Amino acid sequence: MHRTRRDRQVADALKESGYELSAVGVSQAFTLMFRIATPIFIDARAEEKDLWDILPAVKKELDWGRLLPEAVFLELFTRLVEARWLWEQRPGFLLYSHSPLARTIAEFREMIRDCDSNSVSWILTHADIYNDLAHGMDEDNEGDVGAAGPDECDVCHRVKRRRYY
Repeated sequence: MHRTRRDRQVADALKESGYELSAVGVSQAFTLMFRIATPIFIDARAEEKDLWDILPAVKKELDWGRLLPEAVFLELFTRLVEARWLWEQRPGFLLYSHSPLARTIAEFREMIRDCDSNSVSWILTHADIYNDLAHGMDEDNEGDVGAAGPDECDVCHRVKRRRYY
């Protein structure tokens, strides 16, 4: 139920910002998110900022991002990074045989040096740390903060099961 509500929040924000709710429209919005995120992350990482300090700066640059609670934006961003990270772990991975969104995420991760020589993802490790520190804290539709139940903060529990370091 919680995931459905978050998906609806993202869809509503995209629609309100003029994006078509189709594979092409959503892909365009998410591709733009990673293109905007690249220089923000490069500068912030040079200043040794943490993920939770960087993502609000990305979020505020996106019309649809500003309409989402912080927790929803964090989950969306890290889920997309994680999906790409998992795909890249597959044998025979070829970057340029994938969609523009997948290539943009891979290029973003390469430019910000997301993975070290051991394929450890900086973003996913920081998301894991954030979730450990927040103990599954979550924001609901009204922006209230409260402890999420075991099925409510999916990214918190999913990231805890899979360590990226």
